[in-house]
Order: sequence, then structure tokens, then C-alpha cells
Amino acid sequence: MEENLTTVYSAETLAAETEAGETQALASSGEYNLDEPASLGEAAGIMGKGLLGVFVVIGVIILCVYALNNIGKKGKKKKEEDK
Repeated sequence: MEENLTTVYSAETLAAETEAGETQALASSGEYNLDEPASLGEAAGIMGKGLLGVFVVIGVIILCVYALNNIGKKGKKKKEEDK
């Protein structure tokens, strides 16, 4: 015979044993409403900030590569002129 090893936890047990307890406490205090998803506007705002951050970082990397290429070209020209 196989035994069923599934354990059923109540919300209070999970809240007490995990960090979700803090979230549950905030939800019960009224700061967060876990029953309703965030609005599309809030989600789009967060996503937009993340995408802006990604593009800014990529832009900085591109500028650094461009600057390093120009520095390298100037060094090569000086070496050729010295010969």
C-alpha cells in the first residue's frame, strides 16, 4: 500500500513558517490587497522603468566601446607616424 505523504498547511501555518508571513501581515493590515491584481497602469509603469534602465545601460556600454575604439585608433596612428 502507498501512503499519501501530502501535508496540508493552513494559511496561518505557512505565514508563521515563511517570509510570506510578513506579506500576509501587510495584506491583513490593508497595505496590500492580495486578492486583486495590480492595475495595468501600475504594471506598465514598472515595466517601462525596467526597460528604460536596460536601454540606458546598453547605451553606456555602446559609448564605452566607441570611446575605446577611438582611443585605439589614435594609438595606432601615432605608432605609424613614428616609423
